[in-house]
Amino acid sequence: MIDTLRSMLLPLTPLAVIDVGMNLLKILAVAGGATVGGIGGGLLLRLIAKVSFGRNTPRVPLRIVQALGATGMGVFVYYWAFNSGGSGLGGAGTTFGGKGQGTSLSADLDAGKTKQDTAKADTLQEKPPAGTTIVRVEMLGGARVKGDRFYILDGEKEAKNLAELREAVRVQQQKDKITIERIDIVIYEDSVAPDHPAVRDLEKWAKQNNLTVSVWKPAGAAP
Repeated sequence: MIDTLRSMLLPLTPLAVIDVGMNLLKILAVAGGATVGGIGGGLLLRLIAKVSFGRNTPRVPLRIVQALGATGMGVFVYYWAFNSGGSGLGGAGTTFGGKGQGTSLSADLDAGKTKQDTAKADTLQEKPPAGTTIVRVEMLGGARVKGDRFYILDGEKEAKNLAELREAVRVQQQKDKITIERIDIVIYEDSVAPDHPAVRDLEKWAKQNNLTVSVWKPAGAAP
């Protein structure tokens, strides 16, 4: 019976020793951090008192600062060492420079932003719901703008001013015998700003004609 128990426990012994050793190392790191924080805080306070007032630091304020420094540094090292899933100092899961979950936060945010941009681009390409006719208008900007021609209708290459755009929409409705219900205003990074007067004028005209307005801001320059 004893031999059987010994054979079962022996394979676990190295793992247990390693785990205890790592925990001991972490505890020593916390104690060392607290010591450094206490001594460093005291030295800093003494230096400030000496330079600013030319006198020694009173005992009570010195002890308070040392206690605060030790506590702060100890807590800092504790969270650094005893992170979730960590196998050592700065192990997996740490957010203080270790290789783990904490370092993937910016990557996760970038991935979320990319998904949003992709969803917007897909929405621009999707077909309108049945019974709804949508006019897509791209806003120009910079050197692409000639005079007051800020607008390009979807499927066309020639830019238009607001009056020409309104006329083109009217002609399209009469020709195809359709009713325009929504206008998608597409603003790329090289288009005019969303609060530009040209954008506001288009939105105002659309709302005056009971048209729904959607503003899209795809990433990147206009294709």
